[in-house]
Amino acid sequence: MKKKKITLIIHIVALLYLFLFAYTAHAKLTDHENFFKSLDRFPFIPGFVAIVLAWMIPIIEAVIGIFLIIPQTRPKALKAGLALMVVFTVYLSAVVLSGLPLSCSCGGVISAMSWKEHILFNAAFIILAVIALYGKRLKEKLLAVVKRTKQRIQQRVSRFGIVINHIFKQLKIKRL
Repeated sequence: MKKKKITLIIHIVALLYLFLFAYTAHAKLTDHENFFKSLDRFPFIPGFVAIVLAWMIPIIEAVIGIFLIIPQTRPKALKAGLALMVVFTVYLSAVVLSGLPLSCSCGGVISAMSWKEHILFNAAFIILAVIALYGKRLKEKLLAVVKRTKQRIQQRVSRFGIVINHIFKQLKIKRL
């Protein structure tokens, strides 16, 4: 049952990424000139790099989308999608924090988001992918940390009790 649940989560997140990348790749390719102009205005992206990125980004999004459809390649495609979202979000956050002027080059309805909404949207997709890909391992590691912490607390409480008993004996105080 647990394997089915994990597989279902991966399928749902992969489907969300598929829709996102298919939509944004389509929007960028159908309005390619505006996408290029928007990229060309981005800080830290020289003109020749903008030309290359204007073609690479939608093609990469489309290829990831195709690989998300194929069950055998879905986990790797989801990792690639996660990496792409992290890169987009880190770059976007750096530019927003720098205070430099910025225009959205994502395409379609996503371009209408504020920068805060855009970063939160990307963060949500990043979190979904991390949960889908690493959720079971993260849960196991978290439970192990909680178990070790609980054991350490119990040891310290036990030691504290021994110290208190020793102090009471030394002072010849009777415990209640």
